[in-house]
Amino acid sequence: MSTWLRRCAVIVVIAAGIVMSGPGARAQSARLDVNDLAFLWPPPQTPEQVNSLLSANAPLGSGGATAWPQNAFDLLRTTAASTQVTSPSGLAFGIDFTPFAPQFAQLGTWKIVGIRVDPSATGSDPASVSRFGSKPQIRLVLQPVTVAGTKVRVHDVAAHLAYSFITGVNGDAAIPNRDLFRAIVADLVALKTAARQRGVDTAGPLGVHPAIAREAADFQGRIAAFLGKWLPQGRLTEMAFIGIYPPEPWIFLAMAGPGNGSFVTVAPPNADGATAQMLTFRGGDPVVPVVQTRNLDASAGVSTEPLFRDELAESLHSPAVPGPSRPSLADVPDIIANPRMATVRNTDCVSCHSESTRRSLLDITTDGRFAYARADGISGVDPSLLPKTAWNLRNFGWFQDRAGVMSPTVSLRAANEVADAVAVVNAEYLGVATPLPAPAAAQPERTVMSPAPVPVASPLTLVMTTKSPEDTAALKALVTRIQGLPQEQNPIWQALTKLGTVHFARFVFLNDRQLAVITTYDGSFEDYIDAFVNTIGGVFDQLLSHMADAPPLPVSDHRDEFLAYVRRNDLTSIAPFYSAYPRLKVMDILTLDKQRAK
Repeated sequence: MSTWLRRCAVIVVIAAGIVMSGPGARAQSARLDVNDLAFLWPPPQTPEQVNSLLSANAPLGSGGATAWPQNAFDLLRTTAASTQVTSPSGLAFGIDFTPFAPQFAQLGTWKIVGIRVDPSATGSDPASVSRFGSKPQIRLVLQPVTVAGTKVRVHDVAAHLAYSFITGVNGDAAIPNRDLFRAIVADLVALKTAARQRGVDTAGPLGVHPAIAREAADFQGRIAAFLGKWLPQGRLTEMAFIGIYPPEPWIFLAMAGPGNGSFVTVAPPNADGATAQMLTFRGGDPVVPVVQTRNLDASAGVSTEPLFRDELAESLHSPAVPGPSRPSLADVPDIIANPRMATVRNTDCVSCHSESTRRSLLDITTDGRFAYARADGISGVDPSLLPKTAWNLRNFGWFQDRAGVMSPTVSLRAANEVADAVAVVNAEYLGVATPLPAPAAAQPERTVMSPAPVPVASPLTLVMTTKSPEDTAALKALVTRIQGLPQEQNPIWQALTKLGTVHFARFVFLNDRQLAVITTYDGSFEDYIDAFVNTIGGVFDQLLSHMADAPPLPVSDHRDEFLAYVRRNDLTSIAPFYSAYPRLKVMDILTLDKQRAK
């Protein structure tokens, strides 16, 4: 699933009204970093090292539960073996387990490669939480490892299991079990403390876990105890799989269930019913099916698919979607790697597994306009672990090249997801409200990945053309009347104050036929426009009734058309967008102002 999302500075979470729930004064001083929520093992080099790894069938605790229940294992493996994707030319491809089918059928062959803990796998931004709730999870990444004599082989196959900690669902919204997850966080703090007591500092860039690398047996035992304590109290709700028809294509599929042991295959988002997705270098269409993503707004999105096509990859500065010049194709990896934009609900599997390699192979650099911005004090990724070859589609795991060289791998997307999870845990569960400077060890990577802070706010310059001089006159009278009202009666002022995401807003008549609405806002474009429709849609109906190319009205009944209209008439500024306080949202500034006034 790997696809799983956030972008929020710590103080933003505080200002958004999240209740602190850390376990007392001790929690107030605790503070986690990326290696405290994500545990990556070094790849095994010898048969002895393989035998020392945690296997999918290892008993967890006295109850005898295993990391991967046998029935779920059998279901996913047989589903993967029977899944096929048909290319436009009519050729059907499936995952080929031979000649290792007997080994792959054994739970003991599958080793725990990595563990990730996530406070809200459905997203942590307010819009996502409002719609889909919050689903705390412990996620396991497993890969099959076989041994022949002294030769160790890590296979280009992986499974991703998600154990959820919720009390139920309300429609589509998951209800988090915060008390249970609070206890999980306390155990994560204890793991960090145990490492520190052994002289191991877990702060710094995400990579092979420093405590596992140095104190493998001892720390792995602590992790096994952690899993044995918590996995039986969770529910296995999602399983994802990536397999291969050697040497390719790669095939991606996912299954989900309510947590009672039953699962169904989940189609990629907006894939017209397809149950799996394929990436191939064999010629023709590289990605099948091409999914209609929605990671820009409700009607548009980007994927890495064009970056696999030679004729398009050579024009990286061409628009990625019809209309504005940005985002360009060069912006696509930044968008896919940004968990606040691309999620499992709006982005395809191939994109999530290939953004880092496309960035590397095409030598893409950007101004960071669409890049994820980590909160201060949270580390990034060890650059040496970023996947750099087209054959490495690992997000968080191990890759073995054709020469037999094994490497740990962390994609930028996976690192951003972990960093965002850390920000939420520190704020919501540990009460760390003040961003701290990034650790020195993270600075070189931070410079490489994001040369300058990317503003959390975005500009909008909406220029609308009236139907006639008479409409212009009527429009001026309407705007003057509204703006002449006292603030407590002005619907625009009231709406903007209620939203709490708009820094500045103004109306400007550019000439006798054009009205500009110029604002600076926090959050995604889609959420911003949708919020406007919810609060002052009627005002926009009045304004648009005088416009020459207005969308259908009322806007509340035609949200997609209104979004397209605003995007089409938004004059894109010349990057970069300057901000004197790039990491502060409106709510941060208001909170700081209140603190200053005390």
